Amino acid sequence: MGWRSFTCTNFWSICGRFLPWPLQINHHCCHSLHLVTGASDFQDRTKNESGPESPDKYIKALFFGSLYLVALAQGYNTFLQAFGANQFDEKHPEESIAKSSFFNWWFCVGAMGAIATHLILPYIQDNINWGIGFGIPCLAVIVGLILFLLGNKTYRFPATIGDKEVEIRYGKKDKGFKKSISALYIVAPSSSREESPLHDEFLKDDSPPAGDDSTNINETSSKTKEIKEVLRLFPIWVTCLTYTIGHAQSCTLFTKQATTLDRSIGQSYSIPAAALRIIIALSVVFCSIIYDRIFVPIARRITRYSSGITMLQRIGIGMAISVLNMVIAAVIEKKRLKTARDFGLLDIPNATVPMSFWWLAPQYLLFGLVDVLINVGMQEFFYDQVPTELRCLGLSFSQGTIGIGDFLSSFLVSMIDKITSQGGRESWFSDNLNRAHVDYFYWLLAGIGVVGLIPFVCLAKSYIYREPNNIKNDSDV
Repeated sequence: MGWRSFTCTNFWSICGRFLPWPLQINHHCCHSLHLVTGASDFQDRTKNESGPESPDKYIKALFFGSLYLVALAQGYNTFLQAFGANQFDEKHPEESIAKSSFFNWWFCVGAMGAIATHLILPYIQDNINWGIGFGIPCLAVIVGLILFLLGNKTYRFPATIGDKEVEIRYGKKDKGFKKSISALYIVAPSSSREESPLHDEFLKDDSPPAGDDSTNINETSSKTKEIKEVLRLFPIWVTCLTYTIGHAQSCTLFTKQATTLDRSIGQSYSIPAAALRIIIALSVVFCSIIYDRIFVPIARRITRYSSGITMLQRIGIGMAISVLNMVIAAVIEKKRLKTARDFGLLDIPNATVPMSFWWLAPQYLLFGLVDVLINVGMQEFFYDQVPTELRCLGLSFSQGTIGIGDFLSSFLVSMIDKITSQGGRESWFSDNLNRAHVDYFYWLLAGIGVVGLIPFVCLAKSYIYREPNNIKNDSDV
């Protein structure tokens, strides 16, 4: 049942990543969290009135429907991230460097939010009230939406020459358009960096007559070129899927391992197994700062790249470390099984193995480093290497790999569990983890990572990066 819920949630996450209208989806997120809060409060009231047999099926439907809306609402993330990256001008050296850091800090701030969430919300939900626990993130989303709207007058909106007809049609609808664009300038496409008024470009009556064959040919050629630019990224996208299968293990098998270990801190406190994911968030914050403030400046002096190393080099290094992490996880799991066997705990699934949870720290820490390298690298790569009009779609490619990787992981686990449990044998994923062989699965994931890394390196060596767009933002004047 757990794997089914996990798969369904990721399906809606993928759908959400490809949906437009970020503000509308953000509204759905607020509304869904409000519904969850209301369902939680109603559950408390019904429990007090009619005993533990409540809530009924309608409350369950409301609760799970709200969770699906939250998953669906995650689609706003790609659009908001693309909009944030669009605030930097690729043709300005300083802003180009700042743009390279944008994706790092975006991911880093997200990890900071995860740390606060893991530290504060579980305590409130367990000790105060689940309704308040859900109401706090609902309030946070509302505050975020308000702040986003308040900054509307300061945002940059790129102005391109390619869609001249679209701008002309907009100008006819807006009576104040001529006045508003009189202050806008664009960079002339020539090499001379001369600036010309934007309204002069758009208001010249030099458009071809309606039905001109040359216009249709140019539009078809432009669309064909855009399709080719997207399709050439597909092989790299496929190789990245091999990494995402291992990515799914941080919230599943890693946590299950932790439940069997000694998680005591001091004399009286035992840290929850799921809370160990804080180590990943801390690693992301630490590694993001080190990468951006120390590694990139040093690498920039050597390679002369504004980002220190290329985007594909960053992803490739992350994939190699991901393989190493699976090997380390397999070795640590092997030691855990040996400890359980030495202490006679193989047939006592609920017993605590006399082995500290700190043994899992290396795989959690490396997982955070891999996230910084691969996830941020994929976001920057797929954003930068697609046509300007498709950048939101490019970011959805990078985030969609995580959801698809979860599906592939769930399918792989189900298939291996069915095969290894045939003939009455103990499955690799037995409920008794002391009899299971999760270490074998980690070795398999390491092998899959190598299979994906080899073609990725070959593709990266032959890849030709797309030239930056000749765009100057309207607020640069």
